[in-house]
Amino acid sequence: MEVQLPRYFDCQPVNQQCRWRGPTRVLDKNLQKRVVAEAKFVRAYYYYDLVKNFGGVPLVKQALALDEMTFERADAKEVYAFIEEDLKAAVEDLPLKSQMEIAEQVGRATKGAALAMLVKVSASQASEGYSRQSFYDPNKWADAKEYAEQLFALGKYSLYMGDYHDIFTEAGENGPGSIFEIQYYDSPLNDGATTDNGNFNTFLNNTWFGGADPYGKHGVTYDAYLAFEDGDPRREASIINIVKYADQWGEDPEDAFTLTGFANYKHYISKEEYQALGNQRNSPINERIIRLSDIYLLYAEASYHTGDEATALQYVNMVRERARGAGTIPADISSTGTALLEDIYLERRRELVSEGHRWHDLVRTGRLDELNADGYKVKASITRDGVGGYIVTDSGDPIFKPTNLAPTTHIYFPIPISEIDNSGGVITPNPGY
Repeated sequence: MEVQLPRYFDCQPVNQQCRWRGPTRVLDKNLQKRVVAEAKFVRAYYYYDLVKNFGGVPLVKQALALDEMTFERADAKEVYAFIEEDLKAAVEDLPLKSQMEIAEQVGRATKGAALAMLVKVSASQASEGYSRQSFYDPNKWADAKEYAEQLFALGKYSLYMGDYHDIFTEAGENGPGSIFEIQYYDSPLNDGATTDNGNFNTFLNNTWFGGADPYGKHGVTYDAYLAFEDGDPRREASIINIVKYADQWGEDPEDAFTLTGFANYKHYISKEEYQALGNQRNSPINERIIRLSDIYLLYAEASYHTGDEATALQYVNMVRERARGAGTIPADISSTGTALLEDIYLERRRELVSEGHRWHDLVRTGRLDELNADGYKVKASITRDGVGGYIVTDSGDPIFKPTNLAPTTHIYFPIPISEIDNSGGVITPNPGY
């Protein structure tokens, strides 16, 4: 059955002449529904990124003409409502992960990805760090829990029980615990960074010997290293020290540019893999955006806030059980009350280190003040132990304390001056900037 799509506005890039086109005929109604649902998921994903980082932003809900592109910022509460509306609609029409496993479809948005986003969006609105914001609603913890249970009921995801580091390799892409990944591939063109669908983030997160470029400035801190319990296999699987890194590349550690003594092992490519790339500035390794363990830990948090400590303990311990594998560490936790909540926060730091969640977790849970008060250790000293291993000790550098962090201001980034200027002042700065 043919379906009529609405007419749309088309602007030609050469002369900026615009005209209405259509109507367009669609021969496959189911495909149409799926593509629209995918678009809504992607729009919700980007708006969530914007509202987390900047607060209220302009809401664009329809195609625009050239003279319609100046919008005031919507209130963040309205942005969150719009995100939820898109995601709920997407859940209805997106397929299951198991229906998208043929090569051409892998990586597209799925029903599980939309539900997982609803968990994250609900948890953000419910979190106490946003208690002064218009969208704050602690009742959203119940929504987060409900969406997580709908996700689990799909039966399409499970924690990967093999080596933890394998999750973040090219061979481990789109695994059983992967809910949404950005797909990258080895570009055949060597014409610069961030081109032709390669992942430049891999190189920005790792050390470069010689230090002429910005590589090595995104190292993992010693404080993050110390957050792990000794014997937790995730530490070595997530963080690689600079001497070990240099040994694997056949380089002198003294030539490695590093601010911390560590690199992100989750964004790592071996020397052999690097030399085999078609474009040696673009890695083929996917970006893991939402993993099941992330949702398990948010579900534990939501369970705690809705008075269900037993379920909170169950899910945080499921993540720890997978982490220890055949070992004994990390052992199950048995804390209660606020100690349990702190354990959930700490488990998120360990499980999700270097995956881009830490800053938002500090903001939404109201813990930016802890950075001011406690600071963190930046750099470690790394030496070889003489028997094939490595010794990690304190560098002796003073603890860094970012004393100018103000939770009332720095829960958001400043609005770029270019956006303010381009809007003729219609877009306003964030408070405090």
